[in-house]
Amino acid sequence: MSAANSFLPSGAAEEQQLQARHRRASIWGRTFFGANLFGLLALLILFLSIVNQAFGLAVTQEAIRPAELSDRPLEQLNAAELADILQNNLRKGKLQALLLQEVIGSNVTRADLAAACR
Repeated sequence: MSAANSFLPSGAAEEQQLQARHRRASIWGRTFFGANLFGLLALLILFLSIVNQAFGLAVTQEAIRPAELSDRPLEQLNAAELADILQNNLRKGKLQALLLQEVIGSNVTRADLAAACR
């Protein structure tokens, strides 16, 4: 096949087309590299957020100081006195959740507990 019948550019046109292809390839290469870098950064932030939630510190703030709840230290109170303090100072929903979680266990439903607290 002769150069006159070829559909491909030759000479300076071929060089110009080759440079344009290299330029487009470079732009797309940088674009994909940036997308990968962004994805890795997002995954790193997500990982650090999960680690922080799992092992991070939690701050608690006391609304009422323990010394204000009773005239004696809480360690010296019996179970009935402590239960009375909880009933007087916790909302009903929080008290039910505390009972479900700590005292009764997971085999009792909220409906059963609500009926028992009435």
